[in-house]
Amino acid sequence: LRRWHDEGADEVVVFAGPGGFKKMQRFVNWRRVEAPYDEDNPFARLRAEQLVLPGLLNAEKFDVIFSPGNFLPVRAKAPQVVSVMDLQDRHFPQYFSWKRRAARRVLFSLSAKRADRIVAISQSTRQDLIALMHVPPQKVTAIHLGVDHSLADVEPARVEAVRARHKLPERFCYLPAKTFPHKNHLVLLDALALLRDRNLIVPLILTGGADVAHEAVLARIARNGLQGQVRHLGFIDFHEIGPMYHAAALLAFPSSFEGFGLPVLEAMVCGCPVVTSDKMSLAELVHDAALIVEPTDVDELARAIARLWTDDALRAEMIARGRARAAEFTWDKCAALTHAVL
Repeated sequence: LRRWHDEGADEVVVFAGPGGFKKMQRFVNWRRVEAPYDEDNPFARLRAEQLVLPGLLNAEKFDVIFSPGNFLPVRAKAPQVVSVMDLQDRHFPQYFSWKRRAARRVLFSLSAKRADRIVAISQSTRQDLIALMHVPPQKVTAIHLGVDHSLADVEPARVEAVRARHKLPERFCYLPAKTFPHKNHLVLLDALALLRDRNLIVPLILTGGADVAHEAVLARIARNGLQGQVRHLGFIDFHEIGPMYHAAALLAFPSSFEGFGLPVLEAMVCGCPVVTSDKMSLAELVHDAALIVEPTDVDELARAIARLWTDDALRAEMIARGRARAAEFTWDKCAALTHAVL
């Protein structure tokens, strides 16, 4: 949006809920139409998108309607492009109530059929749309998201302030992720226990909300005797994201499922070397700029962590490769490619 605004090449009308415009104060030259719905109620939002929004859109004469959040207003008449993040409900249906699962199935299907073009945020999501929803390949374009490159410019004083605030160890392994089972916190905890038994102590800092696997994570920490080695900070302030990556010795991100995987790019921007998964979009993002493992293989993950923890030459190589790879992911590039699809 910022790129399109700065170029001034299009007449743009933004439809959003009440809270959405708080993030768009810069776009003063764009006309804004508020779609009334309760943003804290996903079903109310879906009702507004499908029942209220089409009427507002059809009252205008648009060349194209772009919906960046998985679903589009099916009854809107103008040509439409929708951006799809992932099909997580197809891979992990157990994470969704039957109502949400049914709603996602219906809306994904209707949106895919109604859309003139679809933007997938990774090749992995594009392949899912083709294989699981039978979308014609020529209809789907994979366009990677960007990463915030300002994260690289964090003053050492800010890093040390965050280290002091959270009482972080001098060196630690970092995993920022909600405690969903597919994030593989348990595998990581077993890998750290294995390294400890091999006389290598690697402290671990976890951030992110508590979710369905949280009690299992706490139980595994206790079972593995890692209480003094692992800490869970919960959600951290937005302004602490960059300093945390700069403070960490490495990022361990052994997720089995990601539509994109922004943390691996954020880490690489900040010069934090990465161990990640060979599943879904993650290997696609990092290429040869990270150590890649099978995410449920405890020994393989442990060996990769140990290599980055102890081998300074490898660390330096992965940091350099990571920065070079992350430089390819910019919001300007994402905006230009998306604009070309529109």
